[in-house]
Amino acid sequence: MRIELVRPLELGRSELAAWRSFEQLDARFDHPFLSSTFARATGEVRSSARIAVFEEAGAPVGFLPLSVSRHGFARSIAPGFANCEAVVHGADFEWEEARTRLASEFAGWRYARLLGEQARHLDSATSLLEGHSLEFSAGWPAYLDWARGAHAKSLKNATGGLRRLREQYSEVEFRYPDTDPGALAWLVAAKTEQCLRKGWRDVFAEQWVLELSERLVAEQTDGFGGIVATLRADGEIVAAVFGVRSSCVLAGSILAHAPQFSRFNPGWAGLLALGEAAAAAGLVRLDLGDGAEAFKQKLGNARIELGRGAVGRPGVVGRLVLTDESIRRGISSFGALHPGAERTARRVVRKARRLGYVMGAPLSGMQERR
Repeated sequence: MRIELVRPLELGRSELAAWRSFEQLDARFDHPFLSSTFARATGEVRSSARIAVFEEAGAPVGFLPLSVSRHGFARSIAPGFANCEAVVHGADFEWEEARTRLASEFAGWRYARLLGEQARHLDSATSLLEGHSLEFSAGWPAYLDWARGAHAKSLKNATGGLRRLREQYSEVEFRYPDTDPGALAWLVAAKTEQCLRKGWRDVFAEQWVLELSERLVAEQTDGFGGIVATLRADGEIVAAVFGVRSSCVLAGSILAHAPQFSRFNPGWAGLLALGEAAAAAGLVRLDLGDGAEAFKQKLGNARIELGRGAVGRPGVVGRLVLTDESIRRGISSFGALHPGAERTARRVVRKARRLGYVMGAPLSGMQERR
């Protein structure tokens, strides 16, 4: 097995065809963030975007979307944006050999949401997470029946907010998709304001996130596309969500609502409306990602194991990569207990890195297409 590092737009027709065939082999790979279309769109806005192409006897056997620094450190192709990572591979993939190649040819690879089974194969996970989804392959009414039995109070709160909204406004509608060009701009502004107000990391702080979102909304095929959906009252946006869909899955990644509508539970109501609209469009799952938020815990009826960890090169640099991952995990745990101090802790670590705490090493054996 060998690895060739390729820019997403350099993938040839045969490689793209192999990628699509691998997606059809395993339902877990039919995910918008694991598609070649998403990787290619990301490659248009991120110069660091790469695809690690695993090859045997000159033929591709797996694809791993990444972003790679000039020192050879790798992570998710769209960190903080994509909620799922994986090697999209064919049958009989040799994991032991893949781990050896990854460890030797990258200075380090840090993953945050790798499919749990793959993290176990690589024997490199430092923690395991739960990804949450709304599963409605049996139809939306069947999902609602489950929600009434498992979390009746949460479902009542969500549907009650929508009912009260309809009682106070003459026209309440959920637009899926919302083709108004101003809908995405509204979501960006609302999410940025929410992040500033709550002290969260602003998902749109990096320009590539906005550019990628715009490209994905413009990319519409039968099996892929970006979606902006809105809940509106008398034409005014109450809540908006941005997601990306494959042929079966909608990954709803960014959600925000107008603060003046908070009493209507617009986030929960909008999420249920999004699930219903996705089901009506023929999709079978709404992926909410990992996290301990109440709406994920209460409304999600399906779980998927995700892994967080790192694969490091043998020697000093590899040990530093693993140490850095341990520090990151510790900061996340510390931040969960002390939210106000997490920023300070991360700032201290960043300063330590700038002083040379974690030093990169140029790519050594990696074959990059010219």
